[in-house]
Amino acid sequence: GLWIAKTLARKMGGDILIESMEGKGSKFTIIFPLKRD
Repeated sequence: GLWIAKTLARKMGGDILIESMEGKGSKFTIIFPLKRD
């Protein structure tokens, strides 16, 4: 699941950041570029 999400995000010009703290859990941040018209 995470590999698929990261692959899709990168194909759209974005990325996924992962932060993990032992005993506390993980934080996933998805970043996408915005284009202004």
